Amino acid sequence: MFNLKIAKLTCFIAVVALASISKTFAQVETACDTAYVAFDGAEYTVSPGAEDDGPNIQCAIDEASEFGASVVNLSEGEFKVTDGLLFTDFTGFLQGKTTADTQVLIELETARNGILVEAGRTTLRYMTIEISEAAEDGSIVAISPLKGNCPKKVTRFEIDRVLMRVGANVKQQVNGLVTDSSECDADLKMQGTVLLNRVEIADTHNAVELSMGGGARVDIYFSDIVSRGYCFASYDANQTLNFVGNTCLSEKGVAVLGTAPAKSAAIISNNDFRSKLAPSGKSTALSDGSEPVSQVSQVAALAKKVDFTISGNSFHAENIIGTAVVPVAIKGEAAVFKNSFWGPITTRSQAALVADSHSTSKGSAIFGNAFDLTDPAESTEAFSDVFLVAGSNVVNQSDDRVSNSTSNSLVSAVSVEGDFSSTPNDRPGIDSNNFGHGSASSVVAINGFLQPGSQISSQISNNTGATVVVRSLTFFADDTQIGTADAADFLEDGLLPNGESFGLTVTLNQAVSGVISSKFILEYESDVFVKSYVNYDPDRQFGF
Repeated sequence: MFNLKIAKLTCFIAVVALASISKTFAQVETACDTAYVAFDGAEYTVSPGAEDDGPNIQCAIDEASEFGASVVNLSEGEFKVTDGLLFTDFTGFLQGKTTADTQVLIELETARNGILVEAGRTTLRYMTIEISEAAEDGSIVAISPLKGNCPKKVTRFEIDRVLMRVGANVKQQVNGLVTDSSECDADLKMQGTVLLNRVEIADTHNAVELSMGGGARVDIYFSDIVSRGYCFASYDANQTLNFVGNTCLSEKGVAVLGTAPAKSAAIISNNDFRSKLAPSGKSTALSDGSEPVSQVSQVAALAKKVDFTISGNSFHAENIIGTAVVPVAIKGEAAVFKNSFWGPITTRSQAALVADSHSTSKGSAIFGNAFDLTDPAESTEAFSDVFLVAGSNVVNQSDDRVSNSTSNSLVSAVSVEGDFSSTPNDRPGIDSNNFGHGSASSVVAINGFLQPGSQISSQISNNTGATVVVRSLTFFADDTQIGTADAADFLEDGLLPNGESFGLTVTLNQAVSGVISSKFILEYESDVFVKSYVNYDPDRQFGF
């Protein structure tokens, strides 16, 4: 009987408390302008018509954050906003009816960003957001902590079925979606997740610039993007990128640049790249002011410590102009397969795919791609579908070098830097696999930097059955040359007979970081070829 009374009493208290909480929430009265803002106890609804609709929308957002309401509705109509909107610690949705029915026009008189998202779990959906005027360069949406709130750097942000565009009369460079740490330390990186689903981005400078950290995740799915700069760009980001099923029409395409602080991945798959690429002399800076890429590419997969998967894409090159344009440029480790390349292309330097992985241990795999490119009659230089920068470690299934194999539907040759002939196989008339190699290192590393006085050796052994010429040996720290020597200074006429070895040791005179590699340029009967080796990898410090 005693236990039964306790149970009844507990039940009574719980019911009373629940009723009390419900009553209190339902009786909350909004302090917003009720001529335009309605609150039904669970959701806010904002209607347009004020001289400036911004304060009404902002009031609804702020109260929703305070009272725990998760939805702010924008009704049908055109909302005029001056100097943008702010989301801080908001968890919920700002949503319209459709991109056609709900339009938010933002005039940036003093602010740089149309919508600033600081933290929380914010979703924008079912509307058009347009920057109609801008006094300075900025963005439609920025993810950034406010000044003084720099620790608030974790966000869960989504844009779903929104049209983001820049008005025809705007002369400033306005980006679409960016991460902006200008109010905090320049090295601060936002963390968390960002999702763009079925978004349209039109007439921006760069469409999406997201350089996040802490193992963030960026997903961009099934979106239509038209921009004057990049469709997507990141620099020094530690994030996983999924760029899948999109249409990209831009001068710069997709670029993953810089160096990832930790191992990261980028998947660029099943996209349609339709180029309106600019001449190589025209560069497009990121919002941080850097100009990291001078080469024009539809995909620039150039970041260090990033594993790239580039698959199932269609690269249309019909509008390419200039002399240093390539649909795809990779540097480092990448799997490039089942892509199609088509359209007229001009000079040899405009190969469909340029691969440079001489400083990586894994190299890149290129297979199952289809090339349908033309070499205009006015072009006087040789042309290649795939161009390998000298020393690249590029693998094709079990093959240790890319060649004109049946797995790649090549219209013309694969070329290696220094060999622009139309020979379909870049190997000399000997088996270039019959070289042995040895490495040795005596290094002191502090905070990832090899200290002055550290030594790295690289030696090659000729087991080909023939005498070859060693032209040179060059050492690299990632992409930076740290030492080179003409082999003729050590070998008579540079000749290396069968069964003999040649090697050198480089001694560092300054601190360097990254992967240390060596590149031997060799010659046999006028055929020039390259052998490259990794001599020291800070991520694999044993086994060399």
